[in-house]
Formats: sequence, C-alpha cells, structure tokens
Amino acid sequence: MAETDCVSATYAAAVQPELSKRAAIHLQCLAVLSLAIQVASTWSNMNHDGLAVWLFRDVLLGSVMTFLAILLPHRTIITELKNEPFSPPLAPIGLPDVLRLPSLQTLSAFAASSFVLALRGLWTTSRHASFNRHWILYPEGRYGDLEPNENIAFILTYHVLLGCGYAWHRRISEQDKLIFPVVKRSLQFRLKPRIASIARQAAYSSFLSLLAYSLLYLVFGRHIYNLAGVTFKWMFWTKISKLRTFKLSYFDSSLLFHTSLNALICMLAWEWNDQLLKAIWTEIVSTGKATDSYSTLLAGLKSTKSYYRHLAHAEIANMIRHEPSRRADVYNDVVGTANGKGTTWLLIQSACRLTLEELDASVAKFGQGNVPLTLNQPPSAQEAFIRRARQPADPAIFLPVKATAVDSLLTSITRNGLQKRPAAITTLVTESESDTPLWLRNNPSDVAPVLGGPLTAGRQVATNSSTTAQLADLRTYVDTIWPYVTRIQQAVLQHPQVDIIRTKISRSPPSVRFNPMAAKAKQLYNNFQIYIWAAEALSYIMVHSRKEDIYGIVANDLQTVLEAVIKSLDSVEKYISSVRLKGLASQAGMCPWEATSIAAALRTFVYAIVEAYYEYLPNTE
Repeated sequence: MAETDCVSATYAAAVQPELSKRAAIHLQCLAVLSLAIQVASTWSNMNHDGLAVWLFRDVLLGSVMTFLAILLPHRTIITELKNEPFSPPLAPIGLPDVLRLPSLQTLSAFAASSFVLALRGLWTTSRHASFNRHWILYPEGRYGDLEPNENIAFILTYHVLLGCGYAWHRRISEQDKLIFPVVKRSLQFRLKPRIASIARQAAYSSFLSLLAYSLLYLVFGRHIYNLAGVTFKWMFWTKISKLRTFKLSYFDSSLLFHTSLNALICMLAWEWNDQLLKAIWTEIVSTGKATDSYSTLLAGLKSTKSYYRHLAHAEIANMIRHEPSRRADVYNDVVGTANGKGTTWLLIQSACRLTLEELDASVAKFGQGNVPLTLNQPPSAQEAFIRRARQPADPAIFLPVKATAVDSLLTSITRNGLQKRPAAITTLVTESESDTPLWLRNNPSDVAPVLGGPLTAGRQVATNSSTTAQLADLRTYVDTIWPYVTRIQQAVLQHPQVDIIRTKISRSPPSVRFNPMAAKAKQLYNNFQIYIWAAEALSYIMVHSRKEDIYGIVANDLQTVLEAVIKSLDSVEKYISSVRLKGLASQAGMCPWEATSIAAALRTFVYAIVEAYYEYLPNTE
C-alpha cells in the first residue's frame, strides 16, 4: 500500500506543473464569466447611479459574489476528481450507485452555489427601478427601514432545491465523467464546438427549472410562506407589519420573471463550468519534458488514483500512436535485461496486459455469476423458422376471421416456408365498416364474439330507438373529430424533438438507474477508456514496429500481443452475445454502450495488426 501511494505521489509531482497551469486557465475563464454576468445584469443601473458607483458597488461586488458561487462546485469537483480511488470492476455497489445519487459534498456545493447566486440576484434586483419592491422588501418596518418578507425565503428555498436537482441531473446524465480526447488540440478548438452545447443545455435546464418553480409555488407555497413568516418573526423579534396571505389566485409576473432569469444565470454558469472541465482538465498530460519521462509515465499506470491512472494510460496511447520521436525510444531501448529486451517495452507490455487481463477476469466472473457465457450457438434461419412453425398459434390474433380460416392457415405452414395465405372469410365486418371502431357499431351481434361467445338470449342488449340515435350521434361526432386527432398525432410523432427524446430514453433506460444488476453491469465497464488505451498502446506499438523496430525488440512478441487483444475481444463479445441471446426483461440494461465501444475498438486494433503483419501470420500458431 505504501508503495502504491509513493507511485501516485511520484506521478502527481511529475504532472503538477501542468495541473497548476490548467487551474490558472480555468480560474481566469470563471472570472471573465462572472464579470460578464454581472455587467449584463446591472447594465441598466449605470445611468441611474453613475459610472463610479455602478463599477464599485454593482460590478465589483456582484462579480465577487458570482465568482465565489461558481468557485464552490468547481473546487469540489476538482478535489473529488483527484482524490477518487481507482475502483476495480465488481467492487461492492451500494444504493447511491444504483440510484445514481451524487455525493454529499457535491450536493452541498451546488446548493451553496445556487444560494449565493440567489442572494446576488435579490441584491441586484431589489435596487432595480422597474422591480416591485413590495414583493421582496416591505416599505415600512419597525424603524421605518425596509423589512424582508416571506418571498425571500421562498426564492432561497427554491434555489437550494435547484442546486440539489442540478447535481442529481449531472450524475444521471453522466456529466461528472471525464471523456479524455485521443489527440491533443489547443484550448480554442476544444471550446469552440461547445458553445452551442452550452446554450442549448442551459435553455433546456432553465425551462425545466421554470416548471419546477411553478410546481413548488402551487403545491408547497403555502407551507413555505407560513414557515418563513414564523422564522422572520423569531429572527427580528418583532411583528411583521404586513404578513402576506398566500393566495393561489395571484401569481406575480415580476417575481416569476426575476426568479427565472436568476435560474437561467445559474444554469449558464454551471454549464460553462462543466464544459471547461471537459475542455481543460481532460487534456492529456505530457510527461515528455522530463529527462527520464518513462519512469514517471510507467509509474502512473500503477497509480491508485483514478484521475492519474487515466492520464497515464491516455498519455502512453497518444505517445505511441502520434509521437514518432518518443516512440523510437521504446524501439531503441536494448539495454536493461538479460534476454536482450528493453526495460521500457517490458514495462509497457506488462502494464497493458495486466489491464486487459483484469477486464477478461472481471467479465468472466460477472458472466458466471449473473449471465451464463456458455450458451448454445444462435439457431440458423431454417431452424428458427421450423421452431416458429411448430409453435401453436393463438386464434385470437385472427379475429374477426372464422375458425375454418384459422385452420386452413395453420395447415398451410410447411417446412419449406409459408405458402400464400388464404383469403379471409369475414362475416362480422363489412368493407364499409372496417375502419369504424367496434364499440361504435350499431349491430349488437358484432360485439358478441369479442365478449367471449355467441349472442344468447340472456346476453342480448335491449336496443331501442333512443339508444340507436345516441350511438349514431356519437359515431358522427367521432368521425368528425377523428381526422383532426390523427393530424395532431402525426405532427407530434414527426417532430424532431420526439426522436431526440426516444434516443435519450433508449440510451439511458430506467432499468440502468434502479436495477442493481444493471448498475453492476455498467460498473463493470466504468474504466472502459483505460481498457481501450491499453489495447491501443499494445496494438499500435506492434503496428509501427513493422518498419521502425530495427532490433526486433517489439516484433518478436507479435504472438503474445495478438493473443492478449483477441482474448479480450472474445470475452467482451461473448458477454454481449450472451446478454442478447438471453432475451429476458430482467436483463434490460445488462449490455451498456461501453461494452460495444470496447468491442468495436478491440476489433479495429486486431485488424490493424493483421494488416501490418498479414504475411507473417500464417507462420504464427
């Protein structure tokens, strides 16, 4: 344990200058964002108060409050990111992981951030000339000063709940996970495509916050206002002169506007902070500046901290694939061991193979305990058709066709295929009434077969002229409005937002959130990027050795590398096929998208090795 902690400290010290540089850039961006928010919020006060007062009181003090509010979640996220231990697959999973609940520190940070931003908004809008002060401050107090009323408590309560809700939204949508890039790019190229994403996500989140505000006001407003009135009386030791009576019939538009605007500011600040995290803190750290760069880089592969281990694997994969000068050092390291193989290649090979073996062992262990990997091969098309033909058919699906037609249809199914279906002999539905709902037909004999049998004397429905007239009027009414209902349904289904919602639901099924086994299956591939980088490092160092390895240090291990990558690919594909062949509702969410990503990447790496060494592979057993 002490050795691994020493390794983590060594790698952390090696990349500390780069991390400090990132932190400075991030803080500068947050300061610019805070200044822009405060200037846009108080621009109208410049002519009223004067330039000097506006700069000092509104811009300077407001920017400091905004910067502190944004800095609270930023510090918490960075601290948790650096200190998060590397959790191996099949680690014990608890209820917070199943429900995807954020940590208590994250909840507290976002709640405090939203609280401070709400105070900034109240302080800014209370001095706004067009704002109705009666909704925030009473004009007469105990000594003639402004006195707070219950709306302040309602707004602050709403913003605290808003911060907690956004923290949970980040956890559910997996925005707390860092997606490391493969190729290094400058900061401006990483931030440019994220501007549209920031605006779109902030608008969507602010709309949801507006709905939450309305729900909180209409459902829990009375309780919050009553509690606030009692609290203010106790805090100020005086009777509030005008204790507001809560009425659902009155919904103040000014209060709604300013609260929604402040919620939009919160969403913009948090989304910008998240995008900065993805753009700045996920950049690959280069350890090539050191004299012996591989000592710290290879030490980072064994780090116990998740963030540093991700950085080390990402850096070694990037170095092998995109930096020929550093890659040549691996091929030219011929001194170090007795068998003639360089120390650098042995360390890279052992570290990457251990990572892939960890994936193989965890997938096999999880499959034996939950989803059996030793399933039969999928049936051929002919066998599947024969099994389907032998299954008894449900006659109910052929209603309203006569039973003789059902028998003739079943006898027409043979082992060679499905013959032409005989014409259905319908006696219950005429051609003119085929599009009319069954419950709107005037003939009671049409309803009898659906109810479970022929119409007997005991089950006959007494139909008189008034009932027939009512059914006719109802049928006319339905025929009139049905085309409009169909048009509305088609317009809704053809809207592009419907496809986006369906895609989000399919990517994040509810079973993944609340099913313990599905959550454990997703946890199995939480480190899928490390597995991909390990396989990429092994594969492409072998691919480039075809022309660059003049001493044969790496090329002699072709069989070992190819076996390691193919073994991992085989284990992941067996898991995916076993889950899909299972086909049970209880297995929903058992095949996360990370598994298919690993399989696709490993398949690409195998093809790259085969393409580079295709002429030598027949001699390899």
